[in-house]
Amino acid sequence: MNSYTSDLLLIRPFAFRGNEQTSVNNTFQKMSTQLTPAEINRRAVKEFDALIALLKAHNLAPLVIQDIAFPDTPDSIFPNNVVSFDAAGRVIQYPMFAENRRQERQLDIWTPLRQAGFQIQEIINLSYYEGHAQFLEGTGAMVLDRAHKIAYCSLSARVNKELFLKFCVEFSYRPFIFETSISSVKLQAPIYHTNVLLSLCRGFAVVCLSVIRDDKRRQQLQDSLTASGYTIIALTENQLHHFSGNIVQLQSLAGEPLLLMSTQAYMAFTEEQLTVIKSHTKIIHSNLSTIESYGGGSARCMVAEIWLPKKINTES
Repeated sequence: MNSYTSDLLLIRPFAFRGNEQTSVNNTFQKMSTQLTPAEINRRAVKEFDALIALLKAHNLAPLVIQDIAFPDTPDSIFPNNVVSFDAAGRVIQYPMFAENRRQERQLDIWTPLRQAGFQIQEIINLSYYEGHAQFLEGTGAMVLDRAHKIAYCSLSARVNKELFLKFCVEFSYRPFIFETSISSVKLQAPIYHTNVLLSLCRGFAVVCLSVIRDDKRRQQLQDSLTASGYTIIALTENQLHHFSGNIVQLQSLAGEPLLLMSTQAYMAFTEEQLTVIKSHTKIIHSNLSTIESYGGGSARCMVAEIWLPKKINTES
């Protein structure tokens, strides 16, 4: 199957801000009070709109849904944690750690998807597990190698191991679990989402190996990626904090490979790394500094790839 798509779901924020409920275990999130909530949202919307313009200019197909005033969903700009799609027409809704992120499921994404011609065969709602404090935050918690049917997962408060294993059985993925640890000013904690430290791209994998706790497991991850045909580009922890791991491989409607990232992430790569990346794919990047600072996520988190089958328009 094709591992990359041009069909993308993005949520335009209504009241983006630093989410106090996610900051407890997202060490990338900065809860600064220098700006008012209104100003934070204004800047985030400006960055979002510039990103959409970039995607359209490169022949990608973003489906943009406007968030609404109620309920209060400051992180709606990161839909890939809440929902994912597959080529069998299944939509999976995931159990979320933060209570206000659970409210994102109330936004009507179904009507715009169907109006765009996407065919939904089944909706699988895993929110039941929230009542048992079991979480699995979508393609943030998991990095899915769709071509080789391997699901990579770094354990954290945002992912329950048993639920992850159930997902792998249900959707026929081979699980690869590991643990991470990263230092910050006040604490040492696991990285909250796997897609911050690992991205599977066209012919290469960007990964921060140094944060993997166990030496043997670190080597096994390298071996798994190499066996799957990926050239490894190893990130430093400094590059990790600049979101160089939170990137996403796409392809244009014409089939051109495009790697989406933030400008901060792009600037953090070395020239040698960029040379390797550009030998495989074109890079496109946009300024997401407000979203990154207050949200603790970057370009990858903002994109939910749409794999659903689509009706062919036969009208002349």
